[in-house]
Formats: sequence, C-alpha cells, structure tokens
Amino acid sequence: MKNPTAALGKKLLEFLGQADYRPLKDHDLADELGVLFHQRSAFRELLRELSHAGHIRKIKGNRWATARAGETRAHEVIGIISVSPQGHAMVRLRGKSGSAAEVFIPPRGVAGALHGDEVAVEIVDTGKRTREPTEPPTRLRPEGRVVRVIRRGKSILVGLLMKSPAYWYVIPDHPRINQNVRVSGRDAPGGRRPDPGNKVVVRLAESVAGEMLQGEIIEDLGDANAPGVDVLSILREHDIAVDFSVRSEREARQHASAGLAEFDGAGRLDLREECIITIDPADAKDHDDAVSLRPRPEGGWILGVHIADVSHFVTPGSAIDEDARRHGNSVYMVDRFIPMLPPYLTAEVCSLKAGRDRLAYSVFITYNEEADVEAVEMKASLIHPRILLDYESVQELIVRGVATAIPGEYHDVLLAMHDVATRLRKKRMSRGAIDLAMPEVTCRLDDRGRPVSIKRRAAPEAYHLIEEFMLAANVAVAERLHEARTPALYRVHEEPSEEQWEQMAADLQQLGVMEHPTDRHDAQRIGRAYNNQPLGYPVSVAILRNFKRALYQADCAPHFGLAFDHYTHFTSPIRRYSDLVVHRILKGLDAGHGGTYSTAECEEVAEHCSRREREADEAEEESLHIKRIQFYEAQLEKGAIGPWPALITGATARGILVEIVETLQRGFIPIHALPDPTMKIDRSTGYLTGRKGRRIARLGDVVPVSLMRVDRGRRSVELRWEEGSRNVSGEGKSTSRSPRRARRR
Repeated sequence: MKNPTAALGKKLLEFLGQADYRPLKDHDLADELGVLFHQRSAFRELLRELSHAGHIRKIKGNRWATARAGETRAHEVIGIISVSPQGHAMVRLRGKSGSAAEVFIPPRGVAGALHGDEVAVEIVDTGKRTREPTEPPTRLRPEGRVVRVIRRGKSILVGLLMKSPAYWYVIPDHPRINQNVRVSGRDAPGGRRPDPGNKVVVRLAESVAGEMLQGEIIEDLGDANAPGVDVLSILREHDIAVDFSVRSEREARQHASAGLAEFDGAGRLDLREECIITIDPADAKDHDDAVSLRPRPEGGWILGVHIADVSHFVTPGSAIDEDARRHGNSVYMVDRFIPMLPPYLTAEVCSLKAGRDRLAYSVFITYNEEADVEAVEMKASLIHPRILLDYESVQELIVRGVATAIPGEYHDVLLAMHDVATRLRKKRMSRGAIDLAMPEVTCRLDDRGRPVSIKRRAAPEAYHLIEEFMLAANVAVAERLHEARTPALYRVHEEPSEEQWEQMAADLQQLGVMEHPTDRHDAQRIGRAYNNQPLGYPVSVAILRNFKRALYQADCAPHFGLAFDHYTHFTSPIRRYSDLVVHRILKGLDAGHGGTYSTAECEEVAEHCSRREREADEAEEESLHIKRIQFYEAQLEKGAIGPWPALITGATARGILVEIVETLQRGFIPIHALPDPTMKIDRSTGYLTGRKGRRIARLGDVVPVSLMRVDRGRRSVELRWEEGSRNVSGEGKSTSRSPRRARRR
C-alpha cells in the first residue's frame, strides 16, 4: 500500500476487524471513517486494491468485510476461468498439470464470474465424469462452483444498451460473457445520453459472485448498425489505441516537411546504386523491408536485407515514441489499418518506396554455394529502391518463368533470390523447423463496411522468398546481440510441455492419425505428410493448438517452432515497437555506447509488446469473424444457401463440427440435419458411422453443406449436410498463410 493512503488503509482494516463491525457499503464506510467527498474516488480505489490483495472482500449486498471469512479453505482452489459460449466453464488451476489442473464448472456454478477472471472455486465432486463437446467422453475432471471472484480479467466491456421497465442494462458483445450488465445511468462523458440500441463502453464495478454485474457507461460508440461501429467495438473491447497525440502529429509533420537533409547520409553506407527491390502484398499499407542479392565471383551470394531506419526519426522520450510504445504494434482490422506510427511516417517518410532515397539499416549475409553463412555485416545505410513488386506478380514469375507485370531486367535476380530462399528453407526444415499448412482468407468490403466476398490467400513461394530472407536477418541480429552480452529483446518460443505432447497425440488420434509426437521433428514430419491433403488443415490445427505462444523476453532462448537458438524481431520497425527497440540497441553497439537499455527496461518492453501483440491478434481475428458471420447472414437473406464444400473437423453428441473450405467459416451440423441421425464418431479412428456401423465419413473429409441458420449474437452458423451427396474429399487443399500474420512468428 502506498502513502498517503497507507494510514487510511490501516484505519480501514482496523475498523473492519472490530468484533462488533457489521458489513457496510462504500459510502457508509466512507462516512464512518470521515472520508471527504473529494476523496471518495481514491477511497473506492483503495477498497479495490485491498480486495485484490486479499485483505478484504465484497459480500452480498455490495458490502465490505474482512477476508477471514473468504480465506481459501482446504476444499477450495484458485485459478483462471474460461467460460464457453454455452455457459459452462473450465478453471485452470495454478501450479497444477494434467487433468488435475482443470476443474469443470456447470452453468449454475459460474456465479457471475467472467471469462478470464481469477476465481476461488469450491470442489463439489472430485470424481464426476465431465466432458466438453469436443472432448472424448472418457476424460475425467473434478467439478466445482465459483465462490468468489479474486480479480477481474477485464475492467471494461462493450455491448448493446437496452432498457427494461425497471433499469438500463448492457448486453456484452463478448461471446464468452453471457451476463448482462446493469448500468446506474446512461449518461456518457460529455453529457451525451445514448439511445437504446447504441453500442457503449462500460467500466465494470466491483461485484459479488451470484449477483448481477454492474457498471457505468464511459463512451457511446453510436448506433450498433452504423458503418464501422462493429469493428470499433472490438477495438474498444481490446483496449487498442487508434489515435495519436497532438504533439506526436506535430513531430511527424516536421519530419514529413523536412525530407532527407544532407547530414542524414553522413556516416552511412551509400547503396543508392545497388539493385534493391521491395516485395509486399498488393494492399500493403507500409513498406519497411527491401532486399538485394549479388553473386560472388568465387561462388555463393551476398544477401542484403535493408530495413527502414525508423529509429532515426523516432527518438526515445519523444511524443512519437510515447505513442508508438502505447500502441505496441500496428493493427490490421478487416476494415481499417491502425498504424503504430503517425501516417506521415508510416506511409511516407519511413516507407521504402521505389524511386526515392530512404534511410535504412542494412544486414549483409555472405553465403557459400551450399548456402552456409560465411560472414555478416551490419551498417546504417542510404538506399534507393528500384521497384516495388507484389507477391502475386513474383509468384507468376516463379511458377511460369515470366511475368508481364515485372520488367525483364529484374527476372534473373528474382529467380536467383527464389533459388537462394529455397536452399535456406530446406536447411531450416532439416533442422526441424515447423511449417504447417494454415490457410487464411481475405475479406473485401463495400463502402458501408458490408462483406461482399471472402477468399483464400495465395502466392506461397513468393512469400517464402521474403520470409526466409527476413528470418536470416533476424537470426544474424540476434546472434550479434547475444555475443555483445548487452541487454536486448529476443523472440522466444518454448517447447511444448509433456502434457501438451500427450494432448497433441490424443487430438491427432481423433483425426485417425495414429502418431505420438515427442519432438519438433515428429511434429514436422506429421504435418508435412498431410500437407497436400484435405486432412492437412485439421492436422496442423491439432499440432499448433498444443504449442505455446511465441513472445518477447529479455533473455535469449531458443525458438522452438523456427528451430533457431538465437532469434529476435528486427525487420518491421514501422509496425512493431520491439523491432524499433532492437534497432536502437544495434546503433548503440555501432557507436560503441554499450547498453542502450537496462535489463529491467528490456523486460518491461518485452512484457508490454507481448501483451499488445496478443490483443491485436485477437482483435484482428475477431473482426474477420464478425464479417464472415455478416457475409453468411446476407447469403441466407438472399437465398444463396449453398451447397459448399466443408471440412469435417470434429463431432459431438449433438452433431458435427465443420469448416467451409473457401472462407474457413466454422459451422455446426445438428443431428437432425445429418444424412443419418444415428451417426456417431469412433474417436479411436475418427470414422463417422451410421446404422449397423456403416462408415459414412471420417474427420478430415470434405462434404457438401448448405446454410440453415445464422445467429449473429452467438456468432454461429448452422448448416445441413446435403442428403444423398457424396463425400467430396480433395477439394479442401490448403494454400498459404497470411504474409503479415506469419511474420509475427
């Protein structure tokens, strides 16, 4: 507890600890303790701090008591709750592993806890057979009920404002929060009074398990059906910053108007005569990397990776730096792009546009004919990219040997780049790098933000060309940082735990893949074996969902998925704050300054960037998901119900789980919409059998489905397996991963 509230906190605890104390509400406690009116807000914050620290707790009636009555009993456990859209939940316990690490909570036992909350759970049945819809029925877990919320996972929610005869309330957008929030009034900041049907942002108040959630409106987002409000709601839900300070905008304009001054090139390697090429998606919002390749007379090549020198324009402590750190990374929502840096820098000053002089930081890697690294050099540079190409054009050149959209003078160097990238990729795969078939889609919207088409992405070889060069530069930089023993940022990926390997084997077995992977080589081998088959996608999912998440940290550790001992993020300083920090550290080493950041500062930046990246990933995926739901809702309204090929991904007692091949939309086929209502799954083989054990299909098969129902609130799609239609396996072949998302590895 911090001064000057320490004295008040002590006085409060003594007051609550009196033998004759009877629990009181916030305002009554404040009156008893003589808290002045202008101090009430700070007093409520003190109550929250003491509650989170476990000293006091809120009980029924929003009254406060000491924590003695709420101390964890022998039959209680602590963990983080994950609530399903259907209402039941699972609590992951601290310090436990295996099946003992989870407690099943039926809907009646959730008691007001929200998805992501830290909760205290009372075990009510240690031997009950419980099952989630996608799990084998043999999996055992104890059952419990939530007795109190220790710490909220979310402090704000976004939802639809509604009015009952007695009070105003908000229906949360979050599909895993199925409780309404009562709001004490509907005045938003600025005196606006939102109307029913508006989307609003609500700050949650302290609440008691079992009682209705309460909160206050802090922002009115407007009519829920207005263009863009759906995606804006997601941004607010994930606390993603969308603006820049006035000071930051002013600083950016100064850079934009100044251009490249003569002194900017001083001390830099002048590469303006070098043949440097930029390759990005056709819809790229910025261009922060470019490449060059020169053959060596004695054999081999010199690869040049040239990255926008954002650190020259964004200095530590500047307004732009403060905003960049707050954002953490650029965010690519389905209908908008939210840059980490002000647009003047993102799209103009720093962006490596063709035909313009640009400041860069270049990494040169010398390879022999076997693509082994012989030397590495790094230096601040001045470049002049010759041409800006898109992945589709480069893909055409790689596949056909010609590309009308690319001038002939660049064909040889691009094909040489493809050759070198292919060699690097083969060497990386031989070390056990994991490369799984995870297709993604792109969504096209009309001028009102309505989805008009959803299609898979393509151009895998062209993407791999740039990916391998960026990976090589990231490794080279990480090795230099590690050798210098200076505080720095690294991108790490831990190996799966023993429990995760076991679960991976169980998930694969449900797909009929009788394998038991124990290391990266096993995972790679299994993934590649099914890569060009319809089953490739569910196999990849079964493997990836049992991997840990890659993150940033100050200590250098291996990257399991990429099979690198040293790895960092260096190649995207326009859109990742972590990369900007790495550039500053490199420049400090170049100047002989030693450590630019302390270890503590690096740890803080690593934690912050990991958290912001996680929020951005979730928001981006959610924005695509709601547009897909809207797309199929529109299809249903106009009678365009299919059929479409869909991949069988799972089965439950209630029906079949599928994913539409072209759009990756997940859907559910209930029992009554199956060709055989007696159909069931053999979880040891993955076969779906009907009457008399007749095999009808298998997990990983592609079958024709048509649209029956779309529930926008639950964000779910219900489908029908077209009766009499044959299995159409073979149409679900995977394509490429999204270039932007994959580079986050």
